[in-house]
Amino acid sequence: GLGIPAEPLFRSRDLTLRRTTVQLATQLYTEGKKDKALDVLLRINEGISHELYPLNEGSYYGVAPQTANLYLVLGKDDKAREVLQATCNNYMQQMRWYLSMNRRNLYKCESNFLTCVKEITRIAPLMEECFAKTEIDEIKAELESMCNEYDILMQ
Repeated sequence: GLGIPAEPLFRSRDLTLRRTTVQLATQLYTEGKKDKALDVLLRINEGISHELYPLNEGSYYGVAPQTANLYLVLGKDDKAREVLQATCNNYMQQMRWYLSMNRRNLYKCESNFLTCVKEITRIAPLMEECFAKTEIDEIKAELESMCNEYDILMQ
């Protein structure tokens, strides 16, 4: 990608396209058409940049875990790992940004910070399927450290 921010209209369209495509891939998998499901997933993820459109952005909440799970059941652990790593990194980056705020601004963003924690916790079981235990332990330690820092800042 060029790294150029997308226009809101195109951004919304592309996020909707990704969500709809993941739903199609899920339906194909359910019908036993595993090769077609994988092809659909691979094509959409090649066509829409994770950098311009993070996997957990906007209405895409909930589709990153579904995408990773599909990759896992289709035997593409490396692709599932890529999706989960990008998603986890994005949430962690957001959490670091919230923690850089002063207490008053952090308080205003409390629900956003807690949503990041909730979403990382939600993808954790999938991460355990394709990440090394040491990587999981590092993520858990960083998450715990950020939550402790958050608790201190919010006192």
